[in-house]
Amino acid sequence: MPHSSKSSGKPLARAFLLEEREERMSKRSSRWPYIRKMAWDRDRKNRAPCHICGERIDYSLKPSSAPLAWEPDHLVPFSKAPELELDLANIAASHARCNRQRGSGAQDMAVGQRSRIW
Repeated sequence: MPHSSKSSGKPLARAFLLEEREERMSKRSSRWPYIRKMAWDRDRKNRAPCHICGERIDYSLKPSSAPLAWEPDHLVPFSKAPELELDLANIAASHARCNRQRGSGAQDMAVGQRSRIW
């Protein structure tokens, strides 16, 4: 009996995409922790606000430990451009909450432009 590509193709395609994504993510550079620390030092020194919402970041919190804590955000996501992973110009300050809500969507607006009116 022939298999329908509509019924059997989607789960296989989804599994392949998930496997491909995991493989890309596992290829993170061993230099990433060093670059992350450089970005943290730069942003903390400049008291950089969240580039997504424009609000103040609480730099007294451990990075990525709370919703309002600092977290590095790749402007062009690592999943879409792994070659930019270590480029400090591609890393901006964000709240952990804002970064996770945005996910791996590319930055559609200019850096520093707020995502919405508060």
